[in-house]
Amino acid sequence: MKKIDYKKELKELYGPKAGKPAEVELPAMNFLMVDGRGDPNAGDQFGPAVEALYALSYALKFMIKKGEQQLDYGVMPLEGLWWADDMSKFSVDDKASWKRRETDRQTPRNLPQRYPEGGAGEVEDRHPATVCLTPRTGHNDTNTYSRKDGAP
Repeated sequence: MKKIDYKKELKELYGPKAGKPAEVELPAMNFLMVDGRGDPNAGDQFGPAVEALYALSYALKFMIKKGEQQLDYGVMPLEGLWWADDMSKFSVDDKASWKRRETDRQTPRNLPQRYPEGGAGEVEDRHPATVCLTPRTGHNDTNTYSRKDGAP
């Protein structure tokens, strides 16, 4: 079985040299995404969202590992984007007004359109308190996952 380490293959993105800012060209990538708002340290949305994101990432990983491709790879680290509607007012002291997107990069072979329902049902069964993730068209014409309740 072939094993791929995407962090090593994309070392310039996942292992930059400390203290040396560098401009990099990002290739097209696939991500699973969960959007939310508010202070991640308060409330009960952040933890379940990240848990559902990783549950789906692992479900898709094992579908590929046990499927035709017989490919093993490590699930990528969590990445996050944080912003406010008015970035001039963005402050670490006002996390309640933050908007956020947690992402987990998927492999080029793990395209969400190949698994429109794959994994999501398993996640919902194991994590009934979380919202189910469903495919949608996202940033840069990629497929991403979004909450069923209509949130982005």
